[in-house]
Amino acid sequence: MSVNELFIATGVWGPQRLYSMRLTDGMMSSVNPGTNVASQTAILPSYPNLLLYSAPDGVRTVSFDQLTGQIGTSSSQLLVGDFTDGLAYSAVAGRLYLSNRANGGEIRFATNAQLAQAMSSPISISTLGLLLQSGNASIDRDLAVIAPPPYPGLVQQGDIWIVDSSLRSVHQFRGGTKVSTFTLNADDMIGGVATDANANLYIAGTGLGVYRIDRNTNQVAWLLKPDEVAGVGTVRDVAVAADGTLYITYLGGNGRVDKFTPDGAGGYTRTPLGTTGLTGGDRGNHHSWLTNNGQYLLTSGRGDNKIVAMNTTTGSTTTWSLPSGNLAAEIALDPLSNAYVLFCGGDVGGGQPYQLFALSFNPNTGTFGTTPIVLNTDTDDWVDALAFDPLTGDLYMSVRYNQLVKATYAQYLLALAGSPFDIDLLPRVYTGSEVNIARDMVVTNRVPEPAAAMLLLIGAAGLLLARRCWNRSEK
Repeated sequence: MSVNELFIATGVWGPQRLYSMRLTDGMMSSVNPGTNVASQTAILPSYPNLLLYSAPDGVRTVSFDQLTGQIGTSSSQLLVGDFTDGLAYSAVAGRLYLSNRANGGEIRFATNAQLAQAMSSPISISTLGLLLQSGNASIDRDLAVIAPPPYPGLVQQGDIWIVDSSLRSVHQFRGGTKVSTFTLNADDMIGGVATDANANLYIAGTGLGVYRIDRNTNQVAWLLKPDEVAGVGTVRDVAVAADGTLYITYLGGNGRVDKFTPDGAGGYTRTPLGTTGLTGGDRGNHHSWLTNNGQYLLTSGRGDNKIVAMNTTTGSTTTWSLPSGNLAAEIALDPLSNAYVLFCGGDVGGGQPYQLFALSFNPNTGTFGTTPIVLNTDTDDWVDALAFDPLTGDLYMSVRYNQLVKATYAQYLLALAGSPFDIDLLPRVYTGSEVNIARDMVVTNRVPEPAAAMLLLIGAAGLLLARRCWNRSEK
């Protein structure tokens, strides 16, 4: 679309022509720019009188009149390379993305600085940043950049956010009401969701990068562009430290984890932290939780049947493997004490076919206990994803099929102390396909008031007392 939003332009391979249409009345014009035309076009805000188009020899430009929609008939080379199909410019990212047929199909990007250089002297596409190699040039014919959408007045403390089974949508719940849904038209684009101490929401994905929705201003900040998290595999989750450091887990690279440290200038420095050794490809894998002290990142692997704690400084890992049976899906870390990590498993300690367990964990050393505690009595409820309310300690669970269930913090404490609950008897917060086989969950953090802080202390004290009573009863 033209910068003044009066015209749209496109290219058509068959007749080898460029077309423009005036949006006010549908009037069209077309030209042959003197070279073959692939398909997509783009107009850069800094160069409103130039039309970029994909071509068999890269990317070319022709003149474009914003007032009349007239396209020039003589082209100039901008980017030189193999057959280019898709073309899309993101003003927010400041990048021109293009798909071409080199190396079996790849997507690269040019920054604004590179585009300015190419305007005076064409540059090679092979020198541009590499977003991904698809290995299938026939499918990269069309590109579009999805920028973070506005969320005015959306994020509130205590909201529940659920990533659906296809990793395509994020559903937001407030109480028992679904407030909104954010959907992308491609599976596996959304990886995970997270919150920080200020109740901001983070969404990460292979096609998104990472962006943050500020709770106080409702402004969206695109923290990491898609190309800045590329090159490893599929983005599965993000975790946020108190100092703003981001941890990204990937499906690929032997379960690689990257650390993105704020550079003080509005950007991030990317450092490979280590690998978890988790290789399972299920969408419920590689979702993570960060300890309150920021020292350990916990990640689970369905299929691998392991829970891994990674030291966020050294990248060293400690692994707990299920003694038998299967890890159902995601884990959750007790946010108040960090002393337990919860998981659903089958045939674990006699649980058939699936039960919910709590495994003791030391957030200071990264070591796990040995024998998990059974939290529920029934064995017919499969919990795919779960998350605690960071302030109240209430536990939310996505239970097959189509159920969002809540256990209060008191019920959770009693279960730890030896009085497990029955999931079938817990209240249903929501029933619907949106919560079926959830892949990731988070409850937006709550910034505690002084009275709430006192409740946290009371809850922690109750947990210690309950555990002492349980330990004495075992002796």
